[in-house]
Amino acid sequence: MRRQNTLLKGQLNNLTQELASGRKSDVGQSLSGDFALLGEFERGLTMLKGYGLAITDARVFTDTVQSALNQLQTLSGNLGSAALSAASAGLAAPIDGVIAEAKQDFGAIISALNVDVAGRALFAGAATDGPAVAEPELILAELSTALSGAVTVDDIMTRVDSWFMDPGGGFETSGYLGSDTSIAPFRLGENDAVHHQLRADASELRAMLRDTALAALAGDSGVALDLTEKAQLLRKAGEGLLGGQAGLTRIRSDLGFVQERVGAAEVQLGAKRSSLEIARNAVVVADPFETATRLEAAQVQLETLYTVTARMSRLSLVEYLR
Repeated sequence: MRRQNTLLKGQLNNLTQELASGRKSDVGQSLSGDFALLGEFERGLTMLKGYGLAITDARVFTDTVQSALNQLQTLSGNLGSAALSAASAGLAAPIDGVIAEAKQDFGAIISALNVDVAGRALFAGAATDGPAVAEPELILAELSTALSGAVTVDDIMTRVDSWFMDPGGGFETSGYLGSDTSIAPFRLGENDAVHHQLRADASELRAMLRDTALAALAGDSGVALDLTEKAQLLRKAGEGLLGGQAGLTRIRSDLGFVQERVGAAEVQLGAKRSSLEIARNAVVVADPFETATRLEAAQVQLETLYTVTARMSRLSLVEYLR
């Protein structure tokens, strides 16, 4: 009876602990002594947690890039339309207004290209610790110097195009501050990764910067253009900005494909995590209803044992003879 009492008390303690913690007190029994299986579950969940962090990082990164590209496309599209409208009007007030707007938009475009997430630049390739593009004032000052001696609209367009688009030109040497190497791929799983190769030195983005700078430089004092020449330069800039919308749309479409893959990987990872957690819980998590039922049964057994013990303690020959 003493042994039975000890056994029941042990069961009560174990069941009470299981009910309070939600975990089985004897995991080894559930695993039949094979703890390697539990180790596989834990290792798999740990790996999925790491991939989950990488997927979240990729989602935030690509979403922010997409938002920046949307801003760039909106700015360049609106400026292109305004430049063509002002050039067609041929009046000083709207032309000067668009030139001032172009200077502001040039700064806003560079600000969008220099956006970062958690201190990591998005358009600078592998050089994520600094801005992708130099300050707008610095670039416009260098362009103004490059235009020294230009006397026609064609001269201005040629020199600005050369500064932005030529290999080894001004943009590559002093305008673009990022790396020539793209950022490392985002690992979405054991055998799955996505690449983000868009940098601020992409030809589509350089062309947008070039055409915006052309509109801003129409009012540069160093070239001293008359009203007709300003209108011609704005028309060229506007045509370039509107013509570049297709390229920006293509870039955003490519990025959208990457975002879709990231989203699909996030869903798949969630399903894998749920499956592993269910399998692990099957061997380590105690069923609260089953535990409560067993606990109640053990309590009844212990109370019955106490009752029997009390009655037996009162037994004697004298009581029996009576």
